[in-house]
Amino acid sequence: MLKFSREGKYNIVATKYESESLTIYIGFDGDFPPKELFIINKFKYCEETKQIFKKTFMYFSSKNKPESFCDFFSIKDHFYAVFKYKEEQSLSYKYNKKICITDFRKRVKVFEYICVKVRSCIRNSSPLPVILAMIDPENISIDEKDEVFFNFDMRNVKKQSLEEKIYHQGKDKYIAKRMGKIFDIIFGIELSSKYNRIMKLISKKCDCGIYNSLEEFVIDLKNNIDEAEISSFWEYIKYQYKTRKRFILKAMNRVLISGMIVAVGFLAYAKLTKLDNGYKDSKSLTIGDVTYSANSKDKSPKSVDLENSSKSIVTEPSKTKAIYIPKDSNISFDDYIVQDGDTPSSISESSYSDRSLSPAITSFNDVTGYLIPGSILKIPQKSVIDAMQKA
Repeated sequence: MLKFSREGKYNIVATKYESESLTIYIGFDGDFPPKELFIINKFKYCEETKQIFKKTFMYFSSKNKPESFCDFFSIKDHFYAVFKYKEEQSLSYKYNKKICITDFRKRVKVFEYICVKVRSCIRNSSPLPVILAMIDPENISIDEKDEVFFNFDMRNVKKQSLEEKIYHQGKDKYIAKRMGKIFDIIFGIELSSKYNRIMKLISKKCDCGIYNSLEEFVIDLKNNIDEAEISSFWEYIKYQYKTRKRFILKAMNRVLISGMIVAVGFLAYAKLTKLDNGYKDSKSLTIGDVTYSANSKDKSPKSVDLENSSKSIVTEPSKTKAIYIPKDSNISFDDYIVQDGDTPSSISESSYSDRSLSPAITSFNDVTGYLIPGSILKIPQKSVIDAMQKA
């Protein structure tokens, strides 16, 4: 038969913590196997714990005691505070950023629930040791359904003498600042993301004591919940799109409409240019001393002397022969800038007073078809033309 040590009516299973003034046991009441486990805080009654005894005795005797509180008694020079005990994963382990798989919004609800419970204890004027036990991450257990349990391991009672004064100067602000450690554990994934700016800001505000109450802390988190959820680059992109969706769609519509207008204009320009080039690229036709092209404007008289036309064409030989000068010929020339409406014949007319010498210009510049306004032509000097005609 198993034998256990006893503290009052409780069988002790294990010792969780031990110091000169405080020992913490895990035990059960009744027969083995136990139906329920308890955490038993055993205080030594002395000057150090006298005030703790008074405050906790009055508190645990009131109707405002925690739901998990079970018993308060004393034996000789010790007094005991007994609570229900849940052997579940601690907050620190459950939400370790390397293994945590709990959805972000569920973790927000867990954090909010813890804040509500702590706030309730503050309103019920709970002693500082009780509150310190509640906000110790190692004393908060989470089961598989994300339900929260508080195990009142009251070893932090030693801190009371150091923090009592600060606590009573501003309870709400003090506890909100202390809750920052729990916040950092629950949302470690988001805080470690380089794309999550808002969570780092909330954590910093908590560390600096900006929040005046737990309510203000929770409201700030929930008001920024969409941005606070970011833990990866893809979530950051989705958030940015979501917050700027209207602007992005508006800009896309403008770009699409502008693109369509530009495309239509380009197609129209291409079509017109193609038609214009069709005329400009047409082969020129030379009749007598006149060269015609598709864009030539014929201003000559339209009357024709039928009686003498055949005679002039057949019996009168050309007075000059066509002069062709190879492109790379080493001859003297003048530069000429092509003007709008210029043709080889008109340039030959203005340069030599003879339209029939246009082949000399076109061959020397290797030009075929339409002349481009603004381009520069090399005009052979008249002396060169005359020399070639005599040769």
